[in-house]
Amino acid sequence: TYLPAFEKAVVDADVEAVMCAYNRVNGAPACGSDRLLKEILRGSYQFYGHVMSDCGAIADFYDPKAHNVTRSPAAAAAWAVKSGTDLNCGTGRLSSYANLTFAVQKGFIEESLIDQAVGRLMMTRFKLGMFDPDSSVPFADIPLEVVGTEEHLALTQKASERSLVLLKNNGVLPLQPGVKVAVIGPNADNQDVLLGNYNGLPVNPVTVLQGIKNYTGNAAVPYAPGSALIDDIYGHWQILDESVLFHRDESGALSPGVKVEYYAVAREAITDFSSLRVPAKQTGSAIASEILNKLQMRNLRSPVSGKWLDDFAMVASGQLVPKESGSYRFDGPGEVTINGEVVTGSVELIAEQSYDFKVSHRVVSNPVSNTAGGLRADWQLRWVNESHALQEQALAKAANADVIVMAVGISPRIEGEEMPVKLEGFNYGDRTSIALPAEQQALIKTVEKLGKPVVLVNFSGSAMALNWEQQNVDAIIQAF
Repeated sequence: TYLPAFEKAVVDADVEAVMCAYNRVNGAPACGSDRLLKEILRGSYQFYGHVMSDCGAIADFYDPKAHNVTRSPAAAAAWAVKSGTDLNCGTGRLSSYANLTFAVQKGFIEESLIDQAVGRLMMTRFKLGMFDPDSSVPFADIPLEVVGTEEHLALTQKASERSLVLLKNNGVLPLQPGVKVAVIGPNADNQDVLLGNYNGLPVNPVTVLQGIKNYTGNAAVPYAPGSALIDDIYGHWQILDESVLFHRDESGALSPGVKVEYYAVAREAITDFSSLRVPAKQTGSAIASEILNKLQMRNLRSPVSGKWLDDFAMVASGQLVPKESGSYRFDGPGEVTINGEVVTGSVELIAEQSYDFKVSHRVVSNPVSNTAGGLRADWQLRWVNESHALQEQALAKAANADVIVMAVGISPRIEGEEMPVKLEGFNYGDRTSIALPAEQQALIKTVEKLGKPVVLVNFSGSAMALNWEQQNVDAIIQAF
């Protein structure tokens, strides 16, 4: 079931590196599987690159709470290297390969097999030109500006289009010119669902809502999220922008946008990655400042030192003027204060009232962890109004449409690696049910009662049961 995708990457794309997983396959840990790494990868697929473990996967060999199939780090390291895992990802207690010298002394492994693994790793470095002057390395001539070019964006669109799977269509697709479309669902304008674990900020993300706007040429397509993804985990977070953020100009008048100041930071070890909300600890006066029209940045070059991926602190301050009253929740890195009070949960805000607003954040050079936590060299601050009657709002938006496009499913916010989510159907990142969350099932059934054609777009990276939907909606598309 899973091998064809790996075969394509190894045989057709000729990748240089492969990562072995945490889990066992037919009884053996993946990073110690002779069947996977020797017979299939290096045998059938003729792979000559290097294999790296997922971070901590070798430690799982001897962890009593994990596989517990060996008694020591040295035995685990020897097993993995002999099976073909050339590099161990992990530091501290996870640096299992630090025990290879002891493994040789104990006779667990021959030194020649370690030499073989080192040779594969060095060959990759040679191919990358890591020991050559930049003038002779073609990769050194590729500027950062190639990221997000029109050519690359066109390629990503092509890949997205080809990944879609049409599961049902009773004639409603393709949408006819001039048709009035309403877009409903928690994944309709959700950028998170376009991503996965270990991602940066995309250059030009296109959600379902934006795609429908582009297709129809109508910038005012009726839209409503209709429900949360599940419980109080929403898909309709919005980046704070100049429509609600203001600063005082030189005359003292409010102008759109927020002032951001950049500071140097003292280097320090960060050990607590349990929360994204790491406040800035700036030193001295601001080195630089600018006005941003939205609280989203990709700081690959530090505005303080000018160096690539260098640490700095930022403080954005100004006035926040919400358009609607309600209970708002913020999502993003750093520390948010409103009228001098640190925001730790939901906060009640009144429409058209001006609030003193500040967010401070330390941007670090080495992103760690995944979408569930950690620090990253890019950032954004989003918010959501939790006071909306989401289902009623959706019915109102769909009332005058000819066709309703519903974007449902899950996202990396609720399914992923070692996550804190424990809700019905989800257990710390794993799924315990393949059913759509109950909130979304109720939304689909309510919208279907309007009697209009419904095109259901399900976003998920794993199986989803759509039994009722298969019987009752007009078209179903599986997206990823």
